[in-house]
Amino acid sequence: MLQSRQSDELRQSDARGAYAVDDFPSGAIPVEVASQIAPHSLQGTSDLETWAARSYRQLLAILGDSRRDCFANRQPTQPADHAHARMLLLALLCIPLYQQRKLLAVHWLSLKPDEFALDQLLTAANHQHGLAFPVAALPSLSPETNAALLALLRSLFLCAPYPVARLGQLYEQCLAWAPSPGQCAPRAAPKADGRKARGIYYTPEPLVNYCVSQTLERLLSDPTQKLLGVPRILDPAAGGGAFLLATYDALLRWVAGWSANSASVDGATVPPCTQRPPIAPIDRPDRLDYPVDCPVNRPVDRPVDWHTRQQVLLDCIYGVDVDETAIALTRLSLQLKLLEGQPPPGFVLPDLTQNLVCADALLGLDWATAFPSAAQAGGFDGVLGNPPYIDAAQMSLETPDWRRACTERYGCARGNWDLFCVFIERSLELCRPGGMTSLVVPNKLRSAGYAATARSLLAENCQLVALRDYAQVAVFRAAVYPLVYVARRGKPEKPGLGSPSQDSIRASAPVTQEPVTQKPVTQKPVTQKPMPYEPVPYEPVPYEVMETLTEVGRRQWLYAKGEAWWLGDSQQAGSLMARLQQLPTLGQIASVRGAATVAEAYDLQRWICNHPTPAPSDLRLVNSGTIDPYRLRWGDRPLRYLGDRYLHPILPAQHLCQLSPQRQRQATQPKLIVAGMTRRLECALDESGGVLAGKSTSIIQAPNSSSPLAKHLATCPNLLWLLLAILNSSLIHWYFVQRHGGNALQGGYLRVGPPQLRQIPIALGEKSDRPGLHQVLIDLAKQRHHCGTSQNLRAIRDAIPAEIAQLDAQIDAAVYALYDLSAPEMAEIHAETRPQTSGLAD
Repeated sequence: MLQSRQSDELRQSDARGAYAVDDFPSGAIPVEVASQIAPHSLQGTSDLETWAARSYRQLLAILGDSRRDCFANRQPTQPADHAHARMLLLALLCIPLYQQRKLLAVHWLSLKPDEFALDQLLTAANHQHGLAFPVAALPSLSPETNAALLALLRSLFLCAPYPVARLGQLYEQCLAWAPSPGQCAPRAAPKADGRKARGIYYTPEPLVNYCVSQTLERLLSDPTQKLLGVPRILDPAAGGGAFLLATYDALLRWVAGWSANSASVDGATVPPCTQRPPIAPIDRPDRLDYPVDCPVNRPVDRPVDWHTRQQVLLDCIYGVDVDETAIALTRLSLQLKLLEGQPPPGFVLPDLTQNLVCADALLGLDWATAFPSAAQAGGFDGVLGNPPYIDAAQMSLETPDWRRACTERYGCARGNWDLFCVFIERSLELCRPGGMTSLVVPNKLRSAGYAATARSLLAENCQLVALRDYAQVAVFRAAVYPLVYVARRGKPEKPGLGSPSQDSIRASAPVTQEPVTQKPVTQKPVTQKPMPYEPVPYEPVPYEVMETLTEVGRRQWLYAKGEAWWLGDSQQAGSLMARLQQLPTLGQIASVRGAATVAEAYDLQRWICNHPTPAPSDLRLVNSGTIDPYRLRWGDRPLRYLGDRYLHPILPAQHLCQLSPQRQRQATQPKLIVAGMTRRLECALDESGGVLAGKSTSIIQAPNSSSPLAKHLATCPNLLWLLLAILNSSLIHWYFVQRHGGNALQGGYLRVGPPQLRQIPIALGEKSDRPGLHQVLIDLAKQRHHCGTSQNLRAIRDAIPAEIAQLDAQIDAAVYALYDLSAPEMAEIHAETRPQTSGLAD
């Protein structure tokens, strides 16, 4: 009955496949399949992802059917069902790949439903050829279950042929269909994303190829590498193996190109890779200069012999991951990639357990023991990959002991750090001096406060060579905005694999088959923080802002000096940014704080009410949506607050006691209020107190009496007016985008908070003309503030747009003079920033 129901579902599919009749043995074409197969037809093929999603749901149903109770009711989906469904789906996906490589002892299509046994097919292939599929992870399969699996397998052959890399991609996709650990979701669980708890997201092929090509091209054209031999490459968070498969494929293409070039010149062949051969004769540098047309990107006609394919795999490809299934799948995928060459009769595939290890790359692995050849060479030649995206809150909640151990072990684990920070440090430790590293990380690296140490590490102890920003591209199905960096590691004081120096090498826990996150860390971690690399000369780095996964929207330069990273379209812009960062900062001059916490925002909600004519002691409420440059939009733009809308939101005076004493002082004193999420900096003045700033905004109060600049502040009693003009100016907006634009959201929305605002440069000092310029700006800011405050908005729209534009231009000119900008610098900023508007059209 179960088989009949499954077959009925499959017969209703309108999929037509890319497999020709010749793909099936004579007389073995199933009746329900034959009518749907067009000879050599590529059009109208069934989408593999659609098949996988549908089959995953059916597998969950099959597993539920196998646990019917005495009343014939299907039991609810259990957490183990998702793991079993995932493994069954992967097993089915392996069969076409095995068949293409003639790895099956029998042709499965010749089997009757009662003869088909999926686990036996895979076990036989493992034993005969040394394949690495984890058969032990499959559930027990009854004859009825195998019959249903056979029906699903026949439907798979209606899909277009797929490459080996799809195994890892679909494994990572399967994690999205399972609930997070500790939760049990409904049967199909299409919305319960288990990847979030693991920080795992499928990396699109263009990102993988960019990391691999950038890393290999630079290694293979490096005179040092040609002495070391074919490069060893590590992915410390291997996942489904996308980066290692692409690396292996690229190295095979390079070896084929080298071999063809050598044979055409002197009849040479590729030496055994176990001998770590030179990449090319030193006296033939022309073979090493591969800019765009490098063999790692160029197809070659000359095949690579089986022995060389095998040795490149064993000598060059290494990976680590805490997910045992992912590591097993990566081993299998690489074996299948190896078999794309012509194997000799009676071949046995190499054992990759020494190359691909299930362990924690950050804390739970003795690298020198696990990878002795790389340890002896001082590290891997290249380290690349896409580390998990796990933030501080998730780690603190789920793995606090592990996070605490990382904090003690890694110098980049500072503040509210995310996982990518320590992966950057670990990748550099594992890379040999002069080696290359390229990671896909959140674009928060460029400007987040907690990533400052990671930025300093990359800028001062490495040579950044390229960056690509994908923040404006929907790369992942999550609120993650990726940035790819490529860097060459500087020379350390002492060589050593997996640690900053020989003095800090420690023996970690032995390699384990379980993720370290499931166990408390008991050993005492290293507390030494410094990473004593020699600094690398400071120079601008190419920075590409991507419009799509493959198209560059804009090319800029990134200037990195310590933890300060900024962008510029020219050397002139970079020089200006460097000069601005020598000035005092807003945080040194004024008090800059967040207006409210999340908890305070929710506590406040019950006391908010609408009142168009508040009493003098009532507090008017504003948030980012009701702030424009120089103007609070209370009363003429609705405020959205935790799902509610208000036009005249207030906190009545009788409820002022609900605020903490600090929040009461902030609300009742003069202050600047800055919007928290906007395309352009927007700052308005609460001149007399009486405005309550909501969550997502920042407030600036002055002066900072503890500042060493107090003597300069004393000459500027109207400091808030001065800061109002400066913060709304085109110069500061330009500076903010160059300095913190890497932390932007899709659509160009800037994240604006106290950490970013405190770093804004403010021109003070001993110059005789600055007090005069300060007063000019104060007067202009007052005019701009009062421009448009009339209650007659229609009259404002008709009468003052030109006046507003003129005032903005005058303020910009005065700010340029205050900051000593040259005419070319002013022209560049003007070209980069749009004219500021008041938002009155809203």
